[in-house]
Amino acid sequence: MKRKVECPICRKDIESRTNSLVLDNCISKMVERLSSDVKERRSVLIRERRAKRLL
Repeated sequence: MKRKVECPICRKDIESRTNSLVLDNCISKMVERLSSDVKERRSVLIRERRAKRLL
């Protein structure tokens, strides 16, 4: 899936990104209740995103 590099509302180019700690924590709490397979996929996704961000 290709990400858009423009705002869906005003169509201006996106210049920065902001992480939402509250949303991340909420998702983590929900994932805790799911199967171990889903937990593992989530942790892999988080590791990939962190590695990508550090590059």
